[in-house]
Amino acid sequence: MGAFTAMKSDDHLKERHIPDYLADVSALAVAVIGRDGQLWEGNRAFMELMPADVPAKAGADVSGVFANPRFEQFAGRRVPRGVSAQIIYEGVLNLGPRAGRAMALNGTVYADDQTLFVVAEHNVTVIEQLNSSLSVLNEKLAEMQGELTRLTRQLAHQEGLAEAALEDRNILLEALTLGEGKDRT
Repeated sequence: MGAFTAMKSDDHLKERHIPDYLADVSALAVAVIGRDGQLWEGNRAFMELMPADVPAKAGADVSGVFANPRFEQFAGRRVPRGVSAQIIYEGVLNLGPRAGRAMALNGTVYADDQTLFVVAEHNVTVIEQLNSSLSVLNEKLAEMQGELTRLTRQLAHQEGLAEAALEDRNILLEALTLGEGKDRT
């Protein structure tokens, strides 16, 4: 990442930023985070991963957003001072609330002596598989709703027949009761 190179002194505050062309990308979460967990900058996709209790803005403590691996595992990994960013992690990043449901992304964490640069993408293949599964489940749900409607109608018809049969039975019992009463007199 050209925008993320080792700087001298406090130049990192001015120079390390997310390129403008990644700011509104929604499939690629990108963030520059201080080793203290303070968010320096995050693009739209990263901000959308923020739990409700974490303000989605620069300066927020986003260390708790890293469900697995934990942020502390990254913050503790040091690279020599003055060395360009090095990859300190590649793999699945579970981002989101620790107590809630985290989103699994394929990601890379780069580090220099002062910051972490996170680049994580939504796994399109997994999303497509989930969409396919969702489509199948929606079809099954529609079939089950149709079957439920048919069974509800059938039940209503059977209840009507049962009520009619009970009414006929009551009429017959009444007739028999009246008939027995005539025979005794």
